[in-house]
Amino acid sequence: MHPVFTISEILSNILTFVQHPQFLPGHRKKSALPVLARTCKTFKDPALNIIWAGRIGLGELAHVLPRHALVLNDHYYVVDINPLMITRDDWSHLYTYTSRVRDLHLDVGAAPCGFALTTILASPPPTICPCAFPKLRRLIVGDSDTPFGFLLTDGLEDLDLCLSTSMDDSQVAALLYNSLPKLRRFKLSLSDPDLDLEGDNDGELFQAAHVQLMQVIGSFSQRRGLEVLDCPPLDVDALRLVGAMRGLRELVLNNTISATLIHLLKMAQVYPQPKLEFANLHSIELRVETLEDGIVFLQVMDRLPRDIVVFLESPSLHDLKHFFSTLLEFGDKEIKRVFSLRVIDEDILNADLSPVNVDTLRPLTSFASLERLVLNLHLPFSLTDADIERFARAWPKLHTFEINWGAGWGKSPLITATGLIALARHCPRLASLTLPIDASALRLSDMPAFFANISARSLVDGEPDLRRNAHLWRIDISHGSIISEPMVLALLLASLFANLDSLYSGFLYERNSRTAVDQGIKVVRRMEAEGVFSCWGSGPDAWNIKALVKALTPLSSDSSVGWQI
Repeated sequence: MHPVFTISEILSNILTFVQHPQFLPGHRKKSALPVLARTCKTFKDPALNIIWAGRIGLGELAHVLPRHALVLNDHYYVVDINPLMITRDDWSHLYTYTSRVRDLHLDVGAAPCGFALTTILASPPPTICPCAFPKLRRLIVGDSDTPFGFLLTDGLEDLDLCLSTSMDDSQVAALLYNSLPKLRRFKLSLSDPDLDLEGDNDGELFQAAHVQLMQVIGSFSQRRGLEVLDCPPLDVDALRLVGAMRGLRELVLNNTISATLIHLLKMAQVYPQPKLEFANLHSIELRVETLEDGIVFLQVMDRLPRDIVVFLESPSLHDLKHFFSTLLEFGDKEIKRVFSLRVIDEDILNADLSPVNVDTLRPLTSFASLERLVLNLHLPFSLTDADIERFARAWPKLHTFEINWGAGWGKSPLITATGLIALARHCPRLASLTLPIDASALRLSDMPAFFANISARSLVDGEPDLRRNAHLWRIDISHGSIISEPMVLALLLASLFANLDSLYSGFLYERNSRTAVDQGIKVVRRMEAEGVFSCWGSGPDAWNIKALVKALTPLSSDSSVGWQI
């Protein structure tokens, strides 16, 4: 029996790592399989490094100590630790376990013993050499009243710090100043739920938070290694300090920008002041009350970043179109720099509102360098196959295209296979696609003629050849999709996208139809490998289709017909 993990927990972690290796952090990928092999064979401590390296709380570490040193409550939870009962060997044993931890979440609320454990680790006996967590790479501090200074080691690369206004801000700044030479990402937030960050509270509490954040941000102002900063927006002076971080690549303002700050930014335009300089900034994420506030913030920046993300609630159709149109006023040079635009509405879909149509999105066709467009709104959408083709022609570098995943498009007609083919033809780099699809008109027997018409269009109209996309690995069929024959959709997708091996949608699980689509794609892939089926540039011909009919028809007959996701 392992002193910390149960056998079921160990097996659960092993299966998770085997089934989902893409979620392993980079520092664990290379040695994952050998470690898992040793774990399966022995279940001994050294083989569990891969589990210890995951982000854990302090509760597990407490159980490394001898039972007689732990103080338990009536529910057998560790609530305190008696340091007098810990021997030198126990200290050595504890430090050995901490040396395996790479990611640590310090949250006293989640682990009642956390404060006691961090206290003894922060102040070990004089005869014990302190060496806890020497390989720590990521630290999340959920309660800044807990001792955490000893965890700020030179190897730390990612720090998530939640400050309480009761803590001495100069003490926090002193801990961070001239330390953490390898820090790449820093997230700063305030834990006090009564703090009003929207500008309506000008009392002592807000001022204390302002001074505190200015102190902490100021301690990072001259760092060249910091690449990602996630912090609350306060005022222009704080933003100028952030702009002085020469290595900063990504800025996230994790609270709604206050009306006070928006007013100050507007005044900066009326009474000309130097714009906010972010020399090397690639990405900015804003939370705003209205899209107009987002425009004001972007207008005081010295240049548009390459990636713009805006979070808000319930934008109107007029505001959305005005936002897109105003972006064009930055000029061609700035527009060419933008490669990613995401507008995320935190409200739910209202299908009765006027839909977003091609006129709303037309200004975006000027963004020729656009690689990623994500629009998740409470507004319905109304786009035709012709509209999708127009966008595909305008964005030849498009990599990610996501429209209202999970919410659907409302009552409007959906795009069909023609729209999918337009994206495949004109966006050869497309790697991730999220759209509702109407595949109700597709039949297996119609596929040869369908692809023949596509080839004819290429010859007559001078269109680019429809070659198989080798980049796309993920398609999300969002809410509202209509599919009559899942096998036909499987054939179409497998023909268009060479590396696609499954169709993803959480909604497909409910209908038990993902299996049918996945089976169809796997049949196509198997027959390709056997040389029975191939896609020659413009799609499968009649001979290829005949070879597939026998394999796909039984699957198609077992699937539901005319279902809507």
